[in-house]
Amino acid sequence: MAALLILGGMVLCLLGWLWLWQRTAREHWVWALTGVLPPLALLSGLINGRVALLPLLVFVSGLGILAGGLWQLGQTQPQQLERLLQGHWKELADSDADVLQGQVQGQAFLPDQVSFRRGILVLRQGQDFIASKEVRLDLSAYGATLLDEHLKLDILPTDSGDLPLVEVFWQDARTGQPQARRVSRGYTLRLQLQPGDDGLQGQLYLSLPSRLAAFVSGRLHIEAAEVQPDPLWKLAIEAPVSQQETQLQAEKSTGVNKFSLERLLSDPDVYLHQTVQIETLAGRQIRGQFQGLNEDGELLIRQMVKAPGFVVFQVAPAEIGQIRLES
Repeated sequence: MAALLILGGMVLCLLGWLWLWQRTAREHWVWALTGVLPPLALLSGLINGRVALLPLLVFVSGLGILAGGLWQLGQTQPQQLERLLQGHWKELADSDADVLQGQVQGQAFLPDQVSFRRGILVLRQGQDFIASKEVRLDLSAYGATLLDEHLKLDILPTDSGDLPLVEVFWQDARTGQPQARRVSRGYTLRLQLQPGDDGLQGQLYLSLPSRLAAFVSGRLHIEAAEVQPDPLWKLAIEAPVSQQETQLQAEKSTGVNKFSLERLLSDPDVYLHQTVQIETLAGRQIRGQFQGLNEDGELLIRQMVKAPGFVVFQVAPAEIGQIRLES
């Protein structure tokens, strides 16, 4: 939107300036000379308002639209505005194509953390435990191809069937409370990902329904340390898996519950994004998705609530009476 305002304002300014110079130049040769410079053209238009009122209004309107576009760019992408004002046009054009950016709920979204863990592509902005903005794309049904080849997806709003689930998280501007929405269809997605020597790289364009005012596009680069394949993908291509991963799948497939709190604490990464049921010593029931451990060693359990939305419970191991892994 800011780019359209800047471009439209520049076009109006140019047309208004040329029209203004033509009108004032007819009045006197002095105005023909001074009107070559836009600031003096504005002055000549004010002095000769009787014959130059309409082009003067066009010129001033263009200035207003241009200023509005620059202000909006400064609010959402201050670094881009700085490059623009410094005259780095080529650098600006190149960076627009490469930088991963977008918006969520109409606010600028500049992911500073990108990861791909167990089939979930996570774009996150913010260093706090709860991100200020976050977009998650569930690619667990497609990720096995990334173990030996590239992944390419093209999805349109009219497509149906088993599509990747998109989750959007943000903090309410007024209350600061976390908000969440899930989108299963009606969006546009163009994604290319391929493995490299230092992780995954590719291109992403995601545009969600208008009610969310959310999109993200740009070049993806996911460092190898932020890529964690799902053990199921390895099973699917008959690759060896660790003993713990095999045991986890056996627990789910046979219904034998050998899961315990001690096992979760000893290797929490194995159980990330798995659904657990907790009963505390005080009798409180908590059911949700295991999100890992925080710095204090507490379990982080994400539970979806109405709206739709979510809350994250922090449960100390000493408070847990029983814990069960759901299949």
